[in-house]
Amino acid sequence: MLATLSTHYKEDALTQLLIAARKNPSTEDLVITLQAEQLRIKYNNRESYGDVFNLLKLNKAGNQLFDNPDFPVWMKYVRRGRVETIFPILSTYYTDDVLAQLFIAAKKISGTENIATKLQAEQLQIWLRKQKSADDVFTLLQLNKVDNKLFDTPEFALWSKYIDDLKISNKESAMLSILKTHYSEEAMIKLVHSRKAPLGMKSTVMGVDGGKMQEWLKAGTFPDDVFKAYELNKAGDDLLISPQLDRWASYVSKFNYENPSKKTAMVDTLTHYYGDENLAQMLIAAKGVVKTESIATDLQIMQLKYWLRMKEDPQLVYNWMGIADRGPDDVERKLFEKFFTKITSLNQHKRCNQDS
Repeated sequence: MLATLSTHYKEDALTQLLIAARKNPSTEDLVITLQAEQLRIKYNNRESYGDVFNLLKLNKAGNQLFDNPDFPVWMKYVRRGRVETIFPILSTYYTDDVLAQLFIAAKKISGTENIATKLQAEQLQIWLRKQKSADDVFTLLQLNKVDNKLFDTPEFALWSKYIDDLKISNKESAMLSILKTHYSEEAMIKLVHSRKAPLGMKSTVMGVDGGKMQEWLKAGTFPDDVFKAYELNKAGDDLLISPQLDRWASYVSKFNYENPSKKTAMVDTLTHYYGDENLAQMLIAAKGVVKTESIATDLQIMQLKYWLRMKEDPQLVYNWMGIADRGPDDVERKLFEKFFTKITSLNQHKRCNQDS
């Protein structure tokens, strides 16, 4: 049948006819058979892999190369010739950065994950032989575009190994230096303080973090703004386990020491961003977790003092702490009762002063 079709269609037109017919379920099986026969003839005629690549219009597939149904067809043709890799062929049609993007995308699809992983590994080896810089590879792997998910990406692990293979001395410092060229200092500090950051980088970044803190202090940056710079305003229920919280607390202490006329309390900022009731419930919940019990207890004491300072209505505090649902011996109820006694005393003292 292929011979008959070949007498009526030029090769390029016949190939396009077969490609189009594959999209029709009723002719798909027949087309696969004809296409296989067409490629067998080409193999016997020793036609180049590049020519077949072009014939199948894969040179025009762009970013959809791995999604193209004719890509596996071409792969079979290449493997028939016992070629160890298709990477050199692809590299004649795509630049390094485009190929890297293709491999990253294809790794996320089950049908192309294996081949994309192998090709990506080969690409990295080629870069290594060319001694491509760690900074260039960082960009080629699109690690400059993943923001706060940097350490979650499989490409970060590849990049880390690439640096090992380059045999760069003081790896963590080198990585940190590259991060600084692609991320703001605030974003970088947040990244390196995250729980998934490489351990070596956590110690290295302290100098950078300290330097940034000194800049903030010199500029008189208010703790509220630093809180936001560390993105603690977005931490939600993870606030008390955030590595940045300790750094921010340290900043508040230093800010108050250097700016006695502008002293502020941590709880002022926490209340500003989380609100009285939400913060109260967060602290109560955190007191029940061993890891956060101590800091939550300290902050709750600060919160109660803040409410006294602000002379908050006891009924509001009663509601914020959820006392209505607590028994007579409950710890939170006893804390509220102490608060109630103190606020009542303060109010009575205020009335006495007014009467006199």
